[in-house]
Amino acid sequence: MGFFGGGSKSKTISNQTTTTYNQAADGANNGVMVSGSNNAVTYTDDDAIAQSFKASQAALDDAMSFGNNALDKVSSGFNTNLQAMASLQARQTNTQAEEMTLMKQLAASQQSGGTSDLLSTIQHLGIVIAVMIGIAVIVMMWRQ
Repeated sequence: MGFFGGGSKSKTISNQTTTTYNQAADGANNGVMVSGSNNAVTYTDDDAIAQSFKASQAALDDAMSFGNNALDKVSSGFNTNLQAMASLQARQTNTQAEEMTLMKQLAASQQSGGTSDLLSTIQHLGIVIAVMIGIAVIVMMWRQ
């Protein structure tokens, strides 16, 4: 027993192991939960990249279509304007030719003191009279 007299001995050994696992996933689980060891974790974009390429391609196609339509409209308008300008130029050329003819006639009349106009009128009148006489002769020959 004890060194100085009686007594008792007691020994208490206590081992306590507490293992706590706190796992929570709320809403859209944007985190990663892995339990255990030697686990493989795979991340996925849930087809986000492929969908973004599709959306980009659709936007590019729409832009190209818009650009082509705009180019067609501008080209059509340009062709219409070009045709209108060609038509105006042709009319202006005809008008200038007529003006030149009239200017020549006016100059000839001015130089001759108006006798060239009178001569032209007399020539036309002579032709008309000759045609009428020819018709009269034909009619008289027919009646005989």
